[in-house]
Amino acid sequence: MRKAAIFLIAIGSLFIPPTTADAQVFGELPRTGAPFIRGLFLGAGDALAASSSPLRFYVGWLEATPGACWRFEPQQTEALTVGEHKWRPAGVWLGLAKSLDIRERWGFNAHAWFLIPVNGRAEEADVIVRSFLIFNPSQEEDVLVRNVQPITKFWDIYTDWWYVDGEIAWKGSGLFGVLAGFRYEHFSTRFKNPSDVRGFVLSSQDTADITIISYKPYIGIQHKYDSPTTMLSVRAIGFPYVPADLEHVETGEAGLGYRTESKRGRFTGSYFVELAAEYATRAFGDSQVGAFVRWNLLEGRGLIPVEIPRIGFSEENLFSFHRNTLSFGGNFTLSFISPL
Repeated sequence: MRKAAIFLIAIGSLFIPPTTADAQVFGELPRTGAPFIRGLFLGAGDALAASSSPLRFYVGWLEATPGACWRFEPQQTEALTVGEHKWRPAGVWLGLAKSLDIRERWGFNAHAWFLIPVNGRAEEADVIVRSFLIFNPSQEEDVLVRNVQPITKFWDIYTDWWYVDGEIAWKGSGLFGVLAGFRYEHFSTRFKNPSDVRGFVLSSQDTADITIISYKPYIGIQHKYDSPTTMLSVRAIGFPYVPADLEHVETGEAGLGYRTESKRGRFTGSYFVELAAEYATRAFGDSQVGAFVRWNLLEGRGLIPVEIPRIGFSEENLFSFHRNTLSFGGNFTLSFISPL
């Protein structure tokens, strides 16, 4: 409920009350009814210069290419499990965007995106390594022996992914402007209905969950061309570190009926990059239609505590996460006259 409330509040903030002049998609845009935003940057005399663009809608397809990967391994080597989950989040990608021109060279942009996932499959490959000493009479000393047991299984998956962000935009006199913003992102995948299990006795009721809540500051550059009939935007954003809360919970990984909990994980090294381009042209009066394409990469590694409550086991694992996605589709604005 909390994440749904955050998403709805963010979407609601995009609906800045329009004026009767909102039919002007480009050119000298109308004054907006958001004094609380303008007041952060302007004095009373400057507020009248602010203007708002129409709400822009996005409908497209998103798919991880080649996919997402979560890998884990303990730091000690006497008895360990090394494993990874591989899956390809995909689905219908819906978005909203709203822009506010504050001064001649300053603006504020807000975005909200939400994934409607399609059913998919994931692969998990684990290797359990147990090390122990056996006395060798011929050498009259203990010999280290390693027992390696590979495990593979497949899962049905359901991915929950959405984010909201806001950014300050500075329009330079050259080809590109500068962006600085913050993105709150929720990404989680539920793994269920294990099948094609090899190497271990598991239950059909086993599940796994991987959740990453990230708090992404970002900077970037953008080229945006506006005219009364055409809009073209090309942008690149990113940051060399991604603060995040991570969690991996799985039943059956440590044995039948055992639940492994890995919570309070943090990236010790991470980065994300996003490249995007969109185009729109006037259609149906003052409305616009167009297309967009976006590529997004998140890479991270760190440490995460691991517990098996049933037997009181606890240690700290190394982990890494990789997610590479491509999305594309259409965008449009609607021209209307508001009674407000």
